[in-house]
Amino acid sequence: MIAAVLAKGGSARLGGACKPLVAWRGRPLIEHVLAAAAPCVARSLVVTAAPEVFAHFAGRSGGPEVIADAARDAGPLGGLLAALDHAGSEPVLLLGCDMPRLTTPVIRRILHAVGSEPATVPLIGGMPQPLCAVYGPGVRPVLAGLMGERRAGLRALLDRLAVRWLDEAALGYHPGCGWFDDVDTWEAIGALPKGGPA
Repeated sequence: MIAAVLAKGGSARLGGACKPLVAWRGRPLIEHVLAAAAPCVARSLVVTAAPEVFAHFAGRSGGPEVIADAARDAGPLGGLLAALDHAGSEPVLLLGCDMPRLTTPVIRRILHAVGSEPATVPLIGGMPQPLCAVYGPGVRPVLAGLMGERRAGLRALLDRLAVRWLDEAALGYHPGCGWFDDVDTWEAIGALPKGGPA
C-alpha cells in the first residue's frame, strides 16, 4: 500500500497562496496528512502539477517522493492515474492535502476494511469521501477511459466501480471529529482548533 497526497499549487480561494504549505499548529497542512498516513503505508507520494513547489521533500529521510500529475488540468483524476501508474500492482490510499485533522487510527480502519472491490470509500452523512479512499490497480482502465471526458471527477469514477462503502459505524466516526473536513478558505483554516500538539 502506498499513500498518494494530491497537492496543487496556488489556490484561488486563498488568494493564490499554496494551500498545502499553509501552516496549522506549526506545520504545513500537507505535513499533517503525510504524518497521519506514514505509519500505515510502505511509502508516500506527493502528486502535483507543480513539482518544483515541493522540491524541499527531495532527499528528506523517510519523506515522500514527489511526482507529476498524469495530465495537466485533469484534477484529482490525473493525480490518481499518476499514483496508480507509479504504484504498479500496489493499491493506492488517495488523500487530499487539506484534511489536517485526519488521524492514523481512522486510516488504519479504512485499510483494514479493504476487500475485493476495486475501491474502498468512506460514506459520511451519505456523502462519499473519495479523497480519503483506497483504489486498487483494477481501477486504472476505468479511470483512463474517463480522462478524456470534460468535467469528469472522482464521483464519476465511483459511479462506474464496485465500491466497498464504509459508514460512520464502521469507522467510529462522530460529529465534530473533523477527520474528513477539508479546508478551502482562510475562514475554514482560521476555524481549525488552535490547541494540541504541532
